[in-house]
Amino acid sequence: MIQAVVDGVVAALKSAFPGVKVYDEQTKQKLTMPCFNVRCIDSDNEQYIGNRYHREQLVSIQYIPESANNANSECYRVEDCLYQVMEYITVDGDLVRGTRAKGNVTDGVLTFLVNFNMFIKIEQNLEPMEELEAVKPNVRQGV
Repeated sequence: MIQAVVDGVVAALKSAFPGVKVYDEQTKQKLTMPCFNVRCIDSDNEQYIGNRYHREQLVSIQYIPESANNANSECYRVEDCLYQVMEYITVDGDLVRGTRAKGNVTDGVLTFLVNFNMFIKIEQNLEPMEELEAVKPNVRQGV
């Protein structure tokens, strides 16, 4: 499910910013700029009733502009767009709302954080019990 959320974020970014490279894995090669770097930095899972769980995932989106000239203003423009783009993403065919979004520009790089919270069902494949035979206990009557 965590990768499905990251995939949903990547798809939304590619749709909203065509032509901008989006990375979702650590790259050892030289980055093509401008680019986005997406990763889940925190995940929380809390069991509710039965096999229902509440999953919270904090996703970090870094935007690295093409050049250092006017980098901050470019980051601010992208940040304004990300608030709308990350409001809803598609995860496994369902819309999931992004919450508590916030951005921070430091040294010409934007770091945008957004939470995606959802309820999920985890199917448990329990093997059925073997057959049991009920045996009546020996009960003495009239004693």
